[in-house]
Amino acid sequence: SFDDMEGKYDKLLYAAFTVTDSSLVSRANIVLSFTRNDHLHIMLKTHEGEFKSYVVAARQHVGGIAFYAINTIGGHETPRLL
Repeated sequence: SFDDMEGKYDKLLYAAFTVTDSSLVSRANIVLSFTRNDHLHIMLKTHEGEFKSYVVAARQHVGGIAFYAINTIGGHETPRLL
């Protein structure tokens, strides 16, 4: 389950998520894919109507979080670590 809260200040959008999971599946530090572990996929629409896609994934080491921008190239999603 999850709870979310959004807010806007000036031209910035803020979001906070609280996720409860009874069995956490973290991403191994050497693995590039995030599809086989717990992750949060966030999509935003720009003022120009373009969709932006982001993924937040937990890593195995304590407190480890990876944040990716997802680019769609030729129908394939390509993650870029931010």
